[in-house]
Amino acid sequence: PSVISALSSQLIIGAKDGAIYTAAFTIQTETNEAVKVTESLYDRILDVEVVNSNFYLLTKDTVYRANINTSAEIVFPNEGYTNCTAYDASLILWSKGHKKPVKMLNTITGDSKELFNPKIGIETLRVFDNALVCVLGSTTVLLFNFITNKETTIYTGTGLQDAVLYTDDIMFVSKTAATSPKTPLIEINTKTKETVLPVSGDVIFSLVVNRDTAQPVIYGVSASTSLNSKRTEIFSYNP
Repeated sequence: PSVISALSSQLIIGAKDGAIYTAAFTIQTETNEAVKVTESLYDRILDVEVVNSNFYLLTKDTVYRANINTSAEIVFPNEGYTNCTAYDASLILWSKGHKKPVKMLNTITGDSKELFNPKIGIETLRVFDNALVCVLGSTTVLLFNFITNKETTIYTGTGLQDAVLYTDDIMFVSKTAATSPKTPLIEINTKTKETVLPVSGDVIFSLVVNRDTAQPVIYGVSASTSLNSKRTEIFSYNP
């Protein structure tokens, strides 16, 4: 597969030949079989997102729309973007590793608008409520507010891997512990820019916030190396 996204209790899997498959999204020891739901498209699927129970397929030149019961149809042109992220009824179009302007495409009206121009190539881009969080290069964390249409640099450093917004005021940034400060996870107050160093380790990446619990929990992947071994773990952190 080239990309995987979740739709309710199913996984949407994009194949390199442009076909779409689905598989049950359950935890089990047996191997799941994926079922083909669309025929192959002309181009490789670069990214998949779900908006209003439809999944949108991003290829080099086109944005397709489909669902479990219908074949993919062309709905919008793609101007060279490689990634898409859902926000309300829109798709945020961006390109990993590039300084291409970030654009928002309304999937209902077809209207689009440019949000901002990153000064450094985007490495990760996440949506949290009415805010967008980007890691630019491995040096800068940027916050874009959809309500005010303003962008703010929240943190600068080196070796940055990922960033998630935990609340309106609290952000967590993962990084390599080889760079200063010597910690793989930083807690940042987005208003005061004060930082806290909550955990130890070598490097942390792929942060996720689970908001389906009474108190949201942060999950991530931690990698560490000792003299005799290398260890990779999935961890949870309760702020």
